Amino acid sequence: MYTRKTISKGKKQSDKDAFARKKMNSTPLFEDNRPEALQLRKMQESITSSENPVQFNSNSNAPIQRMPDWLAKLLIQIGEHKLESLALAATAGFAGILLYYYFKGKPTTRAHIEEASNEEEEPDFSTLKGIAEAIGINPQKLLWQLETAPAINPSLSIEKKRKLVTVNDLYQKGFNPGKMAATGVVPPSLLEDLPSDNEDKLEELFRRFNNLDFQYLGSQANGVSGFLSRQGDCATLTLMFKLAAEACGIDDVEIVTDPIPMLVPGAPIHGRNSQRNVYGQACWAFIDHHWCTYKGRNYDLLFMNEGPKDVVHRKTKHEYNGVTYYVFEDERAIIYDEMVDHHLTFALTKGYSGCVFKNNRDAERFIDKYKK
Repeated sequence: MYTRKTISKGKKQSDKDAFARKKMNSTPLFEDNRPEALQLRKMQESITSSENPVQFNSNSNAPIQRMPDWLAKLLIQIGEHKLESLALAATAGFAGILLYYYFKGKPTTRAHIEEASNEEEEPDFSTLKGIAEAIGINPQKLLWQLETAPAINPSLSIEKKRKLVTVNDLYQKGFNPGKMAATGVVPPSLLEDLPSDNEDKLEELFRRFNNLDFQYLGSQANGVSGFLSRQGDCATLTLMFKLAAEACGIDDVEIVTDPIPMLVPGAPIHGRNSQRNVYGQACWAFIDHHWCTYKGRNYDLLFMNEGPKDVVHRKTKHEYNGVTYYVFEDERAIIYDEMVDHHLTFALTKGYSGCVFKNNRDAERFIDKYKK
């Protein structure tokens, strides 16, 4: 019993020593000298001998070239799956091994190769030509649209208007107005022969911008859509102007917002022939207002000047005979269009925002007269 146990311990120790020698010795205990195994070892040595694997030309005079990354990765996989690779080498040869690991190898390697081959160059939205190429149209067609503003031409047929470029065409190509400045939609005529000084440049751009065909609708759009459709509101105009400034190299034009509903004295605005949008008082009623500023100078793109004077803001809310109305700082009152349409029989002019009265007493008399 004692002798047997001692022999057993010695055998285990002998196995451990052999295993240690196998790890320390560069020559394995059992050498596989089959041709396919030798070929496999040769490949492994070539890809592990340095950080930048190389392939050797059979012509000794030919220069040594770096092995492609995709091939190096395939060879690494071959080395990681020795038994499977030996079996393939015996039947399909080296080319068969490469094909096997290319099509059926690890998904990460195959995905990396496919991803590299599928990479496409991002569209260039900074130029008219780049936008035209991205959406697949003739640059001259886009130039015609940007310069002539056909979208607001009443003589243009509905069918032709549907064929015009819209901001949705850019969205489909990855355009993101929050992250990208599509300066390619700025009409080139706005940017030609501008002064070199930034302040003079912006003054001239503002003058040209005020002559741009535009239709005021009271609904907001982003700057790109504004140039393509030539319609929107004061916020649309400011975004368009800022985009035009960026197109001529001025990046620090800021947009200012007055978020409190207001009444503004009647005056011409960009994109509408009338000088009011309410019944009663000769004024404009806005829920908010936007303009641009640069180095202390205001550029009001809606009123086409430095901005309106004598602006009064909304102060209190009132309800009379089931109708809500609001009173402003100068005591004038307004009944907005939704209240007029739903609760009164008065026919408000299309495009008007409501009815403005000298004071709340006049507003309540009006409600009594036209209450449904």
